[in-house]
Amino acid sequence: TTGDIAVVTITAGSANDVTLTAAGAITEDGLAGTVLTADELAARAGGAITLDTTIATADLASTAAGAIDIDETDAIDLARVVTSDGGITVDAGGTLTATVVDSSATDDDTNDVTLTTTAGDIAVVTITAGSANDVTLTAAGAITEDGLAGTVLTADQLTATAGGAIT
Repeated sequence: TTGDIAVVTITAGSANDVTLTAAGAITEDGLAGTVLTADELAARAGGAITLDTTIATADLASTAAGAIDIDETDAIDLARVVTSDGGITVDAGGTLTATVVDSSATDDDTNDVTLTTTAGDIAVVTITAGSANDVTLTAAGAITEDGLAGTVLTADQLTATAGGAIT
């Protein structure tokens, strides 16, 4: 298909999933009060993805030039969030789990990863920004990793700020 998807409100409830596919960008109306609500959001865009959400799990990919910017009302698992040429910014109102977050496809110091919680922790499983892009983690609670040897955070520069422990 061609074109963008402009989301005003999608309400699938807490047990149903939403899938969005756009040749262009997936955008929202700019109002914090209108959100996409679902259990899992799967979105593929040939451009930027910018959404306000209340979802449990995100599987997002920007397959061409375009950043991913998610404003989540509560906890979220970033099961797979990947850009071809764009930064990744996620702000969450609860615990944020970074299972697979990757902005390294275009490793040129412009595709940074910024993850922030206003309540709760940031749990890192895998974040790959590459050797030139940076990662910034800001948690109201702790910043943790899962204790497994396969857990990797790759970046040019890591900035981590937490209201609790950083482990």
